[in-house]
Amino acid sequence: MEKYKILNLRDNPFKDVTPSLSSDSELEWAGLMELKQKIEKVYKDTITTYTRQIVLNWGAWGGGKTFASIYFTSKNFSTDNIKVTQVYIQPPKEGSQSTIDFFKSIIDGISFSEIHKRIKIVIEEIGSEKLFALINNRIRSEEFANAIIKIGDDDPEIVSLMHTYIYTGLTKTELKKVGLPRALQSDKDRVKFLTGIIMCFISNQRETKARFILWIDEMEELIYFSQKNYRAFSQMLRDFSDLLNEGFTLFLNFNLTEPEESTIEMLLGSALWSRINKKIRFKELDEAMGLQYVKDLLEAQKINQRTYFTDAIIKQILETIPKSEMTPREVNKRFSSFLDYCIDKRIKNISTSSVNEYIESLSEDDLL
Repeated sequence: MEKYKILNLRDNPFKDVTPSLSSDSELEWAGLMELKQKIEKVYKDTITTYTRQIVLNWGAWGGGKTFASIYFTSKNFSTDNIKVTQVYIQPPKEGSQSTIDFFKSIIDGISFSEIHKRIKIVIEEIGSEKLFALINNRIRSEEFANAIIKIGDDDPEIVSLMHTYIYTGLTKTELKKVGLPRALQSDKDRVKFLTGIIMCFISNQRETKARFILWIDEMEELIYFSQKNYRAFSQMLRDFSDLLNEGFTLFLNFNLTEPEESTIEMLLGSALWSRINKKIRFKELDEAMGLQYVKDLLEAQKINQRTYFTDAIIKQILETIPKSEMTPREVNKRFSSFLDYCIDKRIKNISTSSVNEYIESLSEDDLL
């Protein structure tokens, strides 16, 4: 934005905006290199091995979990030999419909049109019989294996009916028309059907192995479910990850702090909890981490090499944030506030005294 040019910045590097996959701008990773390397290691293991991975990302609110999920999901990790498909979703908001909404969220995350296109490609490459065998060997359901293959049909009417079959269900007459004995009726049905669809993404390209990575953000929403509902959701998630036990990586993001790890175990259930391969803690920033985080964000938006922010100035502003609240979100809020203060006061040369004046302008609530 034009107003930030006074500070040699193209735009505000500290926008407190939740990133989105629909954004046209490329996300900049700032600081937190150890955290980034841990997630990159998971991706490397995903591509170089074919074993299932379940990863727990957890920590305080504003620690960067949503940013990390959008950042990595927006990257293309496919190689010449391995195609990587990634999906980002959030958990359902209504507990009573959580398992059905979870099923539909993943379909939406991939998109029905992409599913149709992929199944059609796999049929062309290996044939319907081999695809049927591949799916049925995994999910042990001939009816759902046949139903999945019908999504890749050449007949637009059949494809349209299969779209309805997934989202709202078909009448008996419509089921007869597509040659299917029954609708998707239970959570076990939906787990099998979803697994079969994803099998088309991880075993395609003339039967070479591909990968499927699923991020589920804001899993702490399960706290607001009844016991019956969060148990049903975690059971479905466990059954899904057990059936899809190859070429699959699942990231679970929880906004909970250290003493609440037992809460995560309760929400997931002991069976799914025991299947977690790796736990990545999104910790509060220390001074060195905060300094590097701010410097990286400023560097990404600088117009030229001139800088208005020395290390001493950055540290002085960071000191206004309580150590227990030193997260990327809180750092963004404080520095965004300081930039607006400088622009409002037409401060061109940032100094210790200008930072002190800014601190004095803050209310006691701001400094808590």
